[in-house]
Amino acid sequence: MALGVLTLPALLVGAQHSIFQFRPMNMPPPAVSQVEALDFKFRHLRNRRDLHPDVIAVGSSMTWRHFDGEKFEAHSGLSFLNGGTSFLRVHQSRYLADFYVEMYDADYFVMLTSLPDFEDCTTIPASLFNRDDVKDYVTGTRPEWFYYLKYLTLARYVRTGLELPKRMEPLEGDLWQDEYASGPLHVPDMGLRYGRQDFDPECLRQLHLMSDDLAQAGRRFLVALIPVHPAYLQKYPDTQERLIALHDQIQTSLRSNGHDIVMLADDSYLADDFFDAFHLQWPAVQRLSAAVGEQVGVRSVAYAGRTTRSASRVPAHLR
Repeated sequence: MALGVLTLPALLVGAQHSIFQFRPMNMPPPAVSQVEALDFKFRHLRNRRDLHPDVIAVGSSMTWRHFDGEKFEAHSGLSFLNGGTSFLRVHQSRYLADFYVEMYDADYFVMLTSLPDFEDCTTIPASLFNRDDVKDYVTGTRPEWFYYLKYLTLARYVRTGLELPKRMEPLEGDLWQDEYASGPLHVPDMGLRYGRQDFDPECLRQLHLMSDDLAQAGRRFLVALIPVHPAYLQKYPDTQERLIALHDQIQTSLRSNGHDIVMLADDSYLADDFFDAFHLQWPAVQRLSAAVGEQVGVRSVAYAGRTTRSASRVPAHLR
């Protein structure tokens, strides 16, 4: 009986691998986290164990979808990795940032954000994955089949696998990511999709703790408030006032650690630049990435001793 219990999952995983051998483009990564897009992020990192970025972006889809790594690097002069993913609140971004601090010796962390990230940091759990398991997965400690077996969710694998080619279409698929692990999109207008966003003060406290964590680790931190769809501003007229208040509160919170916040939520971004209330289309992402890169580049000059990287510098987990 015990042998049967152990053998059945192995047979299921083996069958899954056999099926996907014929269509490897349909093979999803093991479900090592609670966020599907984050599983793809971790597989990207596992396949790129040579990475040693100067700057890591961390946050929700407002971070993940709003970077053109090439533009950012050109304007900042620093190598870049996008560590953001979908559906995160601030406290979950903090959890993810702690993982990246442990994994990479990046000098700078950047977070693009807006009101949805501050909606609920009280009832939603912060933990997204088992940190030791994901560290072992990313560093290649065990073969990948081990994680398929440990995190056996066959229905999810099959469902995702059947849809995967479409979802991995560059700039169209919701799971596609580029060489910098960013997931920008250029898709039909989806409408605003977001209603009025509530504000949870616990999220602001968590951002302050995230700032403390990064300061204690000797990392610089920049928060940027991104543009908002003009129609959303019209529908909820107090949004701009709320963004300014959020900016001021974050600035006060970050100042004690010498960290910075910038307001990129200006009226130069028009309705055609968005595909919903808080997400920009690819051409606008390129402009935003250049602006963020310039902000980081200017600030990095002031901390040249911290941001200058020699050719021998490697990720913390490879040293």
